Parts: sequence; C-alpha cells; structure tokens
Amino acid sequence: MDSLPYESFEQTPDGSWRPVRHMIIELEGTGKISVGPWLVFKRGRKLMGHDIALWLDEMSEAHMEQAA
Repeated sequence: MDSLPYESFEQTPDGSWRPVRHMIIELEGTGKISVGPWLVFKRGRKLMGHDIALWLDEMSEAHMEQAA
C-alpha cells in the first residue's frame, strides 16, 4: 500500500486513524476509493480486503524509529 500518503492521516486517542482531508487513494487489486475525515480506520477492520489501520500503525512505528 505504498500509494497511501501516511502524512495525510492522524491517529486518534483510541488508536484508530482518520484522514485529515478528502483524498482519492488506490488500493491494490481493488481500485480507487474516496476517503475523508468522516472515515475511521480501526485495526482489524478491513476496507475492500485491506487493513489500512495496520498499515498506518506500521508506518508510524517506522517513522518513530527513523526519528530516534
């Protein structure tokens, strides 16, 4: 899911993620989808077969490791 702009999402206090703006993302094998601040991604819940929150959690960990 390299096409997801990690910096365009924010993590909420409960650990879920939401886009900070409206955007069109492309999901491998699925196609393009419109998302925005109205959509919440929670780990374990899949959107068209993709666990977006898991991917964002992994990207967040990688960013923290690079910053350290």
